[in-house]
Amino acid sequence: MIIDRIVNLKHRFSEDQDLRELLKNSGIAFFLKVAGTIVGYSFTVIVTRHYGAEAWGVFSICLMFLQISGMFGRLGTDIALLRFISEFMVSENKYLIPQVFRKILLLTLSVSSALSFILFLFAKYIAVEVFHDFTLIVPLKLVSAFVIPFVVLWITREAIRGLKKITIYMLLQQLGVFGLASLILVFSLMFLKTNHPYLIPILSYGISVVVFTTFLALFLWRKYLKTFSLYVKPALNQISYKYILSVSLPLLFSSVLAFIMGWTDTFMIGIFKTTRDVGIYNVVLKLSTVISIVLFSINSIAAPKFAEFWGRKDLKGLARVARQSARLIFWTSLPILVVFVFFSKQILLIFGKDFIVASSALVILSLGQFVNAIVGSVGYILMMTGKERTMQNIIFGGAFINVVLNACLIPHYGINGAAIASAISLAFINIVPLFLVKKYYGFYTINII
Repeated sequence: MIIDRIVNLKHRFSEDQDLRELLKNSGIAFFLKVAGTIVGYSFTVIVTRHYGAEAWGVFSICLMFLQISGMFGRLGTDIALLRFISEFMVSENKYLIPQVFRKILLLTLSVSSALSFILFLFAKYIAVEVFHDFTLIVPLKLVSAFVIPFVVLWITREAIRGLKKITIYMLLQQLGVFGLASLILVFSLMFLKTNHPYLIPILSYGISVVVFTTFLALFLWRKYLKTFSLYVKPALNQISYKYILSVSLPLLFSSVLAFIMGWTDTFMIGIFKTTRDVGIYNVVLKLSTVISIVLFSINSIAAPKFAEFWGRKDLKGLARVARQSARLIFWTSLPILVVFVFFSKQILLIFGKDFIVASSALVILSLGQFVNAIVGSVGYILMMTGKERTMQNIIFGGAFINVVLNACLIPHYGINGAAIASAISLAFINIVPLFLVKKYYGFYTINII
């Protein structure tokens, strides 16, 4: 019977082009994501070992505000651009790809420039009045300089993802940025002495973002654009700013809510506890996301595939790929969960003795991430098939639950309370879409066997 299943799997692989593409591209994405995760944690270890948990707390808070500015600066156009390009690539509208990218770039540049100035202007207020920490003033002002290149990098790599250039897309993600940042950080530790050590990690990360934006992402995108110059452009067929915003703004709201989901615990720990607690918790939070590496890797190719199937009105193909990807995600995520549950203290010791106190939080967050992994790409299915407002409402509910639980639990239980709040809210925003996909499209994504 096992032999028959192997033979059937081999036959399906040879006959199913979508499965081959999914496995090939998600496999590439997986290995690059693993490499990126290793590089990212190497950066974290260097900072925590040389500067301590408090320095990582400062970096985490600054990164949070960089992501806040970047999120509003993008206006949700990153996911909209992914959807547009994926749909245009399987239609006669390929000529619209340069146009929509140019308009989105102009739109986001103007907004992100304003947000960069606002962050610089209010850096002192945020540091002193919100976090009661004067050491945050200069780091926050410094990080404001990186808002514009951060937005441009994000927009460009989503456009590249829409073209299914998955290897390049992944290189522009964590692997490339944190890889170069780690090299700059090591070089700084060896040759640079400063009275402001908290600035070195931020500066290393910011320079890396600028380099990848200016010298790689935009260069590659300009190269890809030459392909689309061959297509005939109907004079009257244009894509308007109004249409772009009609798609992107609901996605922005979803991004805001997802950001609240991801950073509420860090923000509230910073308010109710200390910068040191922020640093410890942020490391644990980053570790727990390792369970979702396969989900992220498969989503890198599955999201544009969902948009393609939707553009062709092929619900059977969409269901098939969704279930195939969910099966892969489950069996590859389960071993990581087991390791985190039974060896949490040993893993945290890598970052220093200060972090062992968060072993229970790591287990709790890992369970929440496992729920995220086993339901598959339900969120992207809704967003790539015109149900972005539905997903927005779900994330709103999850964000509300997260805020309330964090406010109630952190003052009494510290980082463990934050972990419980995050795990419950993360489960909510994945389980609800699971049933909605069944309601709208007639299939469950969970497919273990």
